[in-house]
Amino acid sequence: MSVYMGFIPRLIGYVIDAVITVIFFQIFLFLFNLLITALVSIDQLNTATLVGVVYASYFLGVAEIAAYFVYFWSSTGQAVGGRIMGFQVISEATGGLLSPSRALLRYIGYVISGFILCLGFLWALWDPKKQGWHDKVAGSVVIPVGTANSAAPNRR
Repeated sequence: MSVYMGFIPRLIGYVIDAVITVIFFQIFLFLFNLLITALVSIDQLNTATLVGVVYASYFLGVAEIAAYFVYFWSSTGQAVGGRIMGFQVISEATGGLLSPSRALLRYIGYVISGFILCLGFLWALWDPKKQGWHDKVAGSVVIPVGTANSAAPNRR
């Protein structure tokens, strides 16, 4: 019998990670905008420049958040929230860590999971393997740390 992590601990883990990434995102935006302000004189600023700076800073900030999740999911299987809540993301096929490309695919699935009333996240409530859409897309499952998982026959 396989053991999969339930919805509520995963939600709490996500909230922890969201707080962390929002803090880093805000620090990044502040520093990026401070740098732009130092490099561009006030008389060089126009609407097009300001719009470009805003889009660039948000794009780089979103890339920073994606890098946070991809790094942790592919290096340890646990972002900070997962570590605190005691769960790990693993490959359903191998039982090992996700590759960086699979972790990126899972992150893209994370974004998609939130589009329609968070249905992709809520899916884990009734799925037999407690998988959200992001897990299904990436071929991942979330298990409590230290549990063997029969869904991963090649686990070492």
